[in-house]
Amino acid sequence: MFKSKFGKFMLVYIAILSASIVFIWCKLWDIVDQYEKELPEYRMEEYLDEFTEEKYMALVLENSDIQVSDFEDRGSIIDEYGNISIDMDKLSYKKKAGKYTNTTPVYSLMSDGKEAMVVYFKENKDGKGTGKWDLDKEEVQGIELKGTESITVSAPENSKVYVNDVVLTEEYVTGTTEEAELLKNVEKYIENIPQMKIYTVEGLYKEPAVKVVDADGNEMEPTEGDNVYSYGFQASENFASENEAWIIDMINAYALYLSNDGPFGDLTPYLYPDNSQEGLKLKLSTIGVTWYTDHNDTSLADQKVGEFKQYGENCFSCIATFKQTIYGVGFREGNDVVNDNKLICIFVKDESGQWKWAGMNTLEID
Repeated sequence: MFKSKFGKFMLVYIAILSASIVFIWCKLWDIVDQYEKELPEYRMEEYLDEFTEEKYMALVLENSDIQVSDFEDRGSIIDEYGNISIDMDKLSYKKKAGKYTNTTPVYSLMSDGKEAMVVYFKENKDGKGTGKWDLDKEEVQGIELKGTESITVSAPENSKVYVNDVVLTEEYVTGTTEEAELLKNVEKYIENIPQMKIYTVEGLYKEPAVKVVDADGNEMEPTEGDNVYSYGFQASENFASENEAWIIDMINAYALYLSNDGPFGDLTPYLYPDNSQEGLKLKLSTIGVTWYTDHNDTSLADQKVGEFKQYGENCFSCIATFKQTIYGVGFREGNDVVNDNKLICIFVKDESGQWKWAGMNTLEID
């Protein structure tokens, strides 16, 4: 009887003791587990479990050490020039020397033994979220890209300049310059001599697509050098075709007047009002045709007009070429004078809005 009661007691005791041990063990386990979860290493393990190659590349795109201008695509530049990859099978981490503290844990995320990331944690003081430590910031390491190419674009002030389809704003203007000395001859007829703006774009990785559109929306043709794009003043094909015929008539009248075969009155309708006969005669005689050559005939051939340039609404220029033969008589008989002529002619609008010849320069024949 006694033994039976004692046996029952022992069984109950052992059961209670076992339950107590299990309870205490579970509590200890919970305490240890909670302690481990509050360790920074545990949070870093969680970070590593969630880390993906896609996340890494997204962080690379945000990396401030990769400098890409507004004219190139960041993702494309990184793909082409970054040579960026991470070995997901060889990831590890360690405390960041010189930065890790018990209150601000910082880890180096390693890929195949090389530092790929620096991960910062901060204490979760409000008790919300997952664990004691929250992610503070992430820094991609070892990736520095900077474009070293630059271009210079010279274009008329009333045009629009595009680099890789992005229009250049005033912040890229690094200077202005007046059009060639040519326009100095007519500055008294126009209020403002047109300017050329000089744009500079730096920090490019490769040669861009440059486009310049004039005030009428026409794409302009450049003269290209080493990273230099020059767009002079140009005129549309329509503008050239509308004015070509009367300019040739003007050149014919000029040539005949020059050789003393046509009256000044034939030339007058084309001239700006204050161009005097004597002043014009002095300018025109510089091309080398003998003014008083004794002759009985003269002929003109190969009259051409081209290379139109429009400097705003009230001024344009073009190049005129022609051949003039003067058939000598008297002591010059048999010694005909043949001149190949090339002129750059400048036109401005008069008060009535008509184009008038206001200036010229002679050019060397190519």
